[in-house]
Amino acid sequence: QLDSETRTLAEQIAKMPPFALRQAKRAVNQTLDVQGFYAAIQSVFDIHQTGHGNALSVSGWPVLVNMDQMKANIQ
Repeated sequence: QLDSETRTLAEQIAKMPPFALRQAKRAVNQTLDVQGFYAAIQSVFDIHQTGHGNALSVSGWPVLVNMDQMKANIQ
């Protein structure tokens, strides 16, 4: 059912004027930006990358993982 509903929605969108779709997308993106979405994403990414830097300095790897445990879970 999800596949058929998704296809129906995609077909409806495909029939819409491309310029109108671009304008709607632009309006949504600008609204998110005004609400601070872009700043929030940048902040979270900065925190995420800082974590990788810390892991690299602590363990020599950019992620803190127990490699033996990871291998055991994969097998």
